[in-house]
This record gives sequence, structure tokens and C-alpha cells, in this order.
Amino acid sequence: MLRLFRSARVSQVSFALRRGLASSNPATFSPKLTQTQPLPDDWDLAIFPHKSVGCDPELNWTLNVQHISPQKDAFRNLDAKGLIFRSEGKLSKEKAFLVDSVEGGEVKRYVYKNPDVKPQTMQKTPSILDPRCESVPSVRYKKIFEKLTEELCYSKNVFVHDWFIDEYPIRFITDDSTTALFLRNLTSVSEAPKEDIYRFAKECSIIYHSSNFDVTSSGIKLSSKDFSILDPSINTNIIGGTRNRKAIINAISTIVANNVRSLFLL
Repeated sequence: MLRLFRSARVSQVSFALRRGLASSNPATFSPKLTQTQPLPDDWDLAIFPHKSVGCDPELNWTLNVQHISPQKDAFRNLDAKGLIFRSEGKLSKEKAFLVDSVEGGEVKRYVYKNPDVKPQTMQKTPSILDPRCESVPSVRYKKIFEKLTEELCYSKNVFVHDWFIDEYPIRFITDDSTTALFLRNLTSVSEAPKEDIYRFAKECSIIYHSSNFDVTSSGIKLSSKDFSILDPSINTNIIGGTRNRKAIINAISTIVANNVRSLFLL
């Protein structure tokens, strides 16, 4: 069952579901019941929407629009204590958190040239990518994107980091707590406010990161198993199979550069 409730637009409702019949018989829902009425012993009381740490209805709704439907916990701008608790590592004598993780080898950069979008051209506009970057065919890119986002959906945790670089809203979605901790230390002074999450999600550029994604086992042919693919038409980047910090910083830099570049093309 998707943990997806749009709490911002729905008033809280208390309702009762008969135990054991709720999933098979929707008719057991009784909107006339209120908390002030006594309930039979064989009835369970549930509160909708239910919001708790790791289950934020507003966050889950925005993620669903962005092709991520978390099956377990999802966190937005989780604090350092929460990220350290969910990371594998240890504290040094100097109270530094030491993480035992392998960043992986060199990450190959690709670009997806969306055939449905006419390329905008303008003289003296700088290129945002190395011209040697390989282009990924449309069918292959869509399959990689589908498989990578599916991997994120079923990951143990989904960590969302929302922040601004100058005035540009950036959302980084990852399954790796150490990457989320790295981003928090990198961008904590510019985190997005908790308000207006729907507006932020609508306007932000997105970077999808799955450290556990294996493109080869998915049956997709790509010249490198550790990859970063930019889709400049919608300013989205996907990173798979790596925790490489350089690749993450490059993806962020490219997204920002594309935002700046787009101003010249308006």
C-alpha cells in the first residue's frame, strides 16, 4: 500500500474500520462515527492522515508526482543526528563521524537529448557539458529512469534534501544516508523552508541518486555501470551505482549551470 495522503488539502477525519474486513469490504467504513461515540471492542480506531517521522503525507505526495512512491520511510532535510543514526560508521575521539563506505570508481557522464524538445540555440551561450559526453538513446534512458526510480521506491529509506543555490531550488533524492549527510554538511545554510513544499516541488530541479542501482542486472546496455545522466530539457539528473562525491558535486554544478544558461534562452 502506498503511504500517500495529501494532508494539506484534506481535513483530519477520524474513522473506524472493522478489524479484518477493512481491506476486503470498503462498506465497513462508517463516516457517522466520531471520537465521542463509544466503539465496540472488535473495532479499531485509525486517524487519517497519519503523520510521523518517516511518514510525511505532504512529502510523499510531492514525491509521487516525481515518480517516487516510497514503500517505507521517507525523510525531508533530516537532521544530522537522524542521518548518523541511520548510517553505518563510528565516532572518532574527536567526535567526527567516520563512515565505512566505498565511493566507487570513475563515474561516466552522459546526456539525454529529448527528441520531443526542440533544441534552443543562442550564440555565445556556454556549453554545460563536456562535448565528449555520450548521448543516451531515448528508449534506453526511459528504461534506466524507470528502473532507477523503482529501486528508490523500494529502498529501506528515501532521503530528500531540498535547498537553494542562490535562488534556484534543488531537490536531491537518495537511498544513501551518508550521501544525505554529506549534502547536509555541504548545504545546511541554504535549506528550503518547511512551508510551501508543494510550490518548491513544482519549481525545483531534481537529482535522483540510487547507490545500489545495478544497470547491468537490469538488462540495460550502458558502457559504464557507474553513471550520471543529465536531461537538460527538464533539468533533471540521475546517478546510479556509486557514492562518488565528485560525481554528486558535478551533477549539482551542472544543474545550476543549466539554470543559468536557460536564462539566456528565454
